[in-house]
Amino acid sequence: MTDYKDIGFTNKLMSETSILLKGGLRLDALQEDARVVDRSDITTERIKDSAVTGAKIADGAITGADLSGSIISGTHVADEAIDSIHLAGSSVDGTHIADEAIDSIHITGSAVDGTHVADSAILAVNIGGSIIAGTHVGTNTIAATSIVEDSITSVQIGTFDFSEGSGTIGATAVTIGTSTQVSQIFDEDDLSSDSATALSTQQSIKKYVDDNSGGNADDGWVAAGETWTYASAADPTFTFTTPGDKTAKYSPGMKIKISQSTGGTKYFLITAVSFPDPNTLFTVYGGTDYNLENESISSPVYSVVAAPLLFPLEKDKWSVTTTDSSNRSQAAPTANTWYNPGSLNLTIPIGAWTVEYQAVLQCSGSATTSDVSAQSTFGTTTSSSLGAQWQAYNGVFDLNTSDPRVYGEVFKDELLTLTTRGTYHFNIRTDRGNMASVNIRGDLGQTKLIAISDYV
Repeated sequence: MTDYKDIGFTNKLMSETSILLKGGLRLDALQEDARVVDRSDITTERIKDSAVTGAKIADGAITGADLSGSIISGTHVADEAIDSIHLAGSSVDGTHIADEAIDSIHITGSAVDGTHVADSAILAVNIGGSIIAGTHVGTNTIAATSIVEDSITSVQIGTFDFSEGSGTIGATAVTIGTSTQVSQIFDEDDLSSDSATALSTQQSIKKYVDDNSGGNADDGWVAAGETWTYASAADPTFTFTTPGDKTAKYSPGMKIKISQSTGGTKYFLITAVSFPDPNTLFTVYGGTDYNLENESISSPVYSVVAAPLLFPLEKDKWSVTTTDSSNRSQAAPTANTWYNPGSLNLTIPIGAWTVEYQAVLQCSGSATTSDVSAQSTFGTTTSSSLGAQWQAYNGVFDLNTSDPRVYGEVFKDELLTLTTRGTYHFNIRTDRGNMASVNIRGDLGQTKLIAISDYV
């Protein structure tokens, strides 16, 4: 055939069965099924804009291997002319792909940013293990209706790990499982709300622990974890309450430590615990040094050990005492009748006590008697005795004198457990007749009545 070089073709030539092109290439007659056998000499510069449409390219006719790096811009490809199955890794930017044209199964790790994904175009069923970053998802782009129930079983949202299970996050509460609901967060240093549905801030928890410190196994104190409220005072005994029945937690003999605005840190002995519903009532003894004031009680701790840290153990601090330095006389006493000269007595609080007395007794006879005696005791009245175990005796017999007198020091101690506060009188008597007097000689040796708590 003739080698045609001119670019003008005649109708005759176009009707030829085939045309021999430059370089020995052959162009079949331009019919509907015309095709280029070898495309090496056709470049993108020779293809008119939009001249090649999807309808003119057979499926699979052009593969990635045939597009050796050349770029086909959007102006050369009609809308939707090339779908995803004809792309093998080449880059097609979002402006050339119709909305929703590419679903997730055609994306293998490549980033599709939010501007290239239509609203609601990605459903939960189209998300495998790949990560969709927040920058690629517009506000409210994934709605609840787009997530299949139970499709998320264990994913990480922010810094919280949600494992399989049930729960809801509502406008006013978070429910975990079927029953535990968190409705608010409190910042209370004393945790006074005692709520079953509220959380506490880290600061308030730390403050509460610090205030109630002493729950240290090494110092013997345990944080009470309760609110204690002043109730009454009958110095040196006081009462306070706490909500609920605590009779299985506290008992007489335990030690407590608190703090108040007046007096600072204070120590007490628990002497009684009862439950007049709805509160537990504590009766405590403050000894010689501590008073419970009608004000807020903070940092309450308790102890069951004998010597918790810093608790004062001196017995004289946990005692009630009456002393007298006078000569108390009962003239012409009737034999075996108790008297209380000087109105000496001792008021003892609730609790367990060792009760003592020590005194110098004088018994004086007359010219008509040679026997003199004096006895002492504690009694609940001024004319009674608690019993023989409380009595001390001092006497001399067969004195040959017209003015017989005997002086002697007496001492007695006994245990006494009281469930109510009581007053005990120091009484004396003689068991002899014709006595001139019986005396308590505090002027010769101090008379001392004392009750020491058995809880220290």
